[in-house]
Amino acid sequence: MFKKILCILMAAVLVLSFAACKDEISLQTGSSDDYSYDQGESSEPASTESEAPKNEVSSNSQTTSGDSKKCTNHNFVESEIITEPTTKIEGSKLLKCSKCGEEKTETIAKLVFKNNSIITENGVKKAVVKRINGSKINVNVVPNKVLFLGNSLLLGMSNYSYGMCATDAKNDYYYHVTQAILKKNPNCKFERAHIAHRFEAIENVKDFNENILNLPWKNNGEKSPALGDLFTKDLDLIIIQAGDNVNNAARKAAFTETCGKFVELIKEKCPKARIIWVYGWYQASTVEQTVIDTCAKWEMECISLASLHVPATEAKAGQPYETESGGNAIVNNDWITHPGNEGMKKVADAILNKINL
Repeated sequence: MFKKILCILMAAVLVLSFAACKDEISLQTGSSDDYSYDQGESSEPASTESEAPKNEVSSNSQTTSGDSKKCTNHNFVESEIITEPTTKIEGSKLLKCSKCGEEKTETIAKLVFKNNSIITENGVKKAVVKRINGSKINVNVVPNKVLFLGNSLLLGMSNYSYGMCATDAKNDYYYHVTQAILKKNPNCKFERAHIAHRFEAIENVKDFNENILNLPWKNNGEKSPALGDLFTKDLDLIIIQAGDNVNNAARKAAFTETCGKFVELIKEKCPKARIIWVYGWYQASTVEQTVIDTCAKWEMECISLASLHVPATEAKAGQPYETESGGNAIVNNDWITHPGNEGMKKVADAILNKINL
């Protein structure tokens, strides 16, 4: 009997020992159900991309600051422009959530160039002007005060008296345009300024930033108002004729960067002015895209003179012109690619057609 009891006890010990060994092996190797848990993952189900609100975060967005907990309802606002759009390429801007600081980028559509809308309001022709803050106002097509900004085509002969190479002051484009406006509004006031060396010919953007408003507009050292003094709040039409002296790589780079800045500066100082940009008697292909992009952004009109510049519209060798004293002289042969009287009339007609009096 004792032996039977002893055998039963020994069998029980063996069974218990085997069970203990099996548990130890299980703890060391782990089951497939326990593996992911042992790697430190949360017992909560992982969120998926489809569970997040649509269009909240682009694939290249990243959180830079703010609450570590992800927003359930982002409020993205524009933070900065990364790439300015043009009429050829899309731009991009950075958006930032005002709640958590998460960022994403967004595409800006290409600019679309279209001529300024002319509307009729109470029987009066109006042009739509986009202001510096993006809002729009309607201004009379027939102006009360006009500023012409240009190069030698505007002021080049007889100590900056009239445009090169008209034969006299009554044959340049400024005269033709002002006379047509005066027929509609005899009380209209006019001013003009030479900006070739103040704007077109700069080769360093710093020169534009520091000097564009402060220097006198005449390029021969003669005393004259600073360019900035001409930008007044009562201007309602500004005609910029510029780009012809952008004739090397440095000038082109500066022009590309400052063209838009020049318009913004004018819009800040002349909030109701309609602006028309005339370009391309020379260097049409060099400046065209910059002018078109700038005009498209601000919904301004522009006029290319490239098709008007042909031998028949140029000045002629041996052509006389009226000097400042009232005498006559012969044009220098270096000047004669400028518009002659016929060319000046065609430039004026192009501007007047755009003004649409």
